[in-house]
Amino acid sequence: PQCEYDGGDCCPYEIHLSPSFGDGKCDGGIYNTEGCLHDNEDCKAFNDLYRNCPNEALVGTSNVRLGNGICEGGGYDIEECGYEFGDCDQAQIGQDILLYGVQSTSSEIIDFNMLMSSDGSTIIVDMYRTDKFGDYDQVPN
Repeated sequence: PQCEYDGGDCCPYEIHLSPSFGDGKCDGGIYNTEGCLHDNEDCKAFNDLYRNCPNEALVGTSNVRLGNGICEGGGYDIEECGYEFGDCDQAQIGQDILLYGVQSTSSEIIDFNMLMSSDGSTIIVDMYRTDKFGDYDQVPN
């Protein structure tokens, strides 16, 4: 088939096979492009509301579901995209978490123990304390 943006034939075949494609939920990245019929029309409400969101430029953004109440972060967390269709409102998981009282000799490595309730409504982030030298205790708080 020729790609004329008229029937979804511009969308990669593996996207068509994905259970997320056209499932009634708006997926970002390559799903929400003209070539993939904006997730087979799942993103119509989003695109009608946020006409200036640069969907085509966000093709490389993956694993973002718009309007699901979870802030995955990334390219859609901008005003033009409604801060990820409202998912990245203040205090949503996925935004920056400030850590007080934690020192690390390597700023790239801080260990967390994370637990989430089965319905996803509650998340617990437990971290290991460090002493003044940045050495970790053996037991999380």
